[in-house]
Amino acid sequence: MSFEENWQNSRWPSLHGVLAATQVLGCVIVRPVAQNCRSQIFSPVFPLRQSTCNRSCSTPLDAVRNTRSPTMTALENVALVTEICEHPMDAVEALEMVGLADRMDHFPAQLSGGEQQRVAIARAIVKRPDVLLCDEPTGALDYETGKAVLAAILRVNEQLGTTTVVITHNAAIAGMADRVVRLADGHVVSMETNATKLGVEQLRW
Repeated sequence: MSFEENWQNSRWPSLHGVLAATQVLGCVIVRPVAQNCRSQIFSPVFPLRQSTCNRSCSTPLDAVRNTRSPTMTALENVALVTEICEHPMDAVEALEMVGLADRMDHFPAQLSGGEQQRVAIARAIVKRPDVLLCDEPTGALDYETGKAVLAAILRVNEQLGTTTVVITHNAAIAGMADRVVRLADGHVVSMETNATKLGVEQLRW
């Protein structure tokens, strides 16, 4: 059975929220595609929080969550993650990739909501994950800040080759995706490929 047929035949009666969708995707996509994959979830609803799956995990998504330290700078928060994973990116490189080269020495309380989102992305990508699952990355942000976060996610996808899944209620974001899967009442109702993708600057909501 093809990937598309598997999706179309999937039924999750209790799947009604984006967080549930994120967890299900971690189980039905990450594990079958690669038993030894490294996946990373970042949830902007709780800034700088992630769940990870690495080669030592017995389940697709580890329940361990790392929260930011208010007494550590953005750089120190990202660098801390590199101490618990194999072959990490340089923390400075990760922050530069999400556009925070000039904010590395700032503490969480000195960062805007959008900047905290991008630190969360940096903390996720510094582990070099194979898959990045993004739960409502623009949910609590204004338009311009939301676009800055999406631009950071797009750079990760294009420059690192990280498979990136964005789970959101914001339908406008679909314009920048390679593939769009729509859910309704726990069912997959459609799957389509964007023949022409929009740039982040072209998105409107």
